[in-house]
Amino acid sequence: MVTHIPTDWALHTTCIAGDFVHLLFACHVSGQQQPVSPPLALDVPTMLACQQLAQVLADAYANPIQLELDMIHYNEALDKHSTGRITKNGEALLHKFPYGSKQLLDKPSVLVDSGGHIILWYLPDAISPWIQAKMEEAMVSMGDLLKKSMTSGQQTK
Repeated sequence: MVTHIPTDWALHTTCIAGDFVHLLFACHVSGQQQPVSPPLALDVPTMLACQQLAQVLADAYANPIQLELDMIHYNEALDKHSTGRITKNGEALLHKFPYGSKQLLDKPSVLVDSGGHIILWYLPDAISPWIQAKMEEAMVSMGDLLKKSMTSGQQTK
């Protein structure tokens, strides 16, 4: 599946990388041993980061953890105006949907609800240190803008 993005768009390389990760992931999951050639448009660090991401995604997909919780029923039971703090409704939810056994996630995994829906991907080391450093660099340079964009969480009128 190749998504066409005009080459002069800023997201062109991101789209190429995403398609490459998708192809690698599909090969890993299907057990296909045929090597996948990286797109020539990707530089070596980006290509290596894509390979790392695809491998971590495939490892997680191969390690499902089944929960006894049905997320559709849980979502339907939620108070749509909840603040996230434990209230009477929160206590009722805990009673109706008790915690299952606690499990430490120590490798890439997907959490799957009782209906077979993936509700969480746990992907340690999915983002290469090189990309993490670039992201941190970008965040630091945006620090003042981010501070100004933050709110106290209070609703404004």
